[in-house]
Amino acid sequence: MAKHEGFRYCPDEHIYWKQGRSTEKDYIFITTQFVTVQFLDKIHEEMKPDESLLICCKSFQEVCENRYANITIKKIPKMLLGRCEFGKEDYSLNIVNLPEHTHGSSQEGNLKKNPSQEGNSNTEN
Repeated sequence: MAKHEGFRYCPDEHIYWKQGRSTEKDYIFITTQFVTVQFLDKIHEEMKPDESLLICCKSFQEVCENRYANITIKKIPKMLLGRCEFGKEDYSLNIVNLPEHTHGSSQEGNLKKNPSQEGNSNTEN
């Protein structure tokens, strides 16, 4: 969603609603929660006067839409919503181990042996 809106995803370690930025003071916050006036007011209280914020969400109260000049709120397009995973705590990857090479099927057979090493492994010097 950040990329779609022209933002670089880079979550702030301390402020949850600063999930990405397009400029030094222009941020994006993406949530699947229903955004209420109370929620919006809380975020606005935490913002500095020169900061701006784009909030992308599944839905919001109508009165939120033009409540603050420095906060823009919009719905996440259904096209993008269907391609994203939300609310997952485990993003384990399905990693498949490659089969181990057996002695005869490894790449060793494709390597050329150094002629000076052939026949010398079992002889004493």
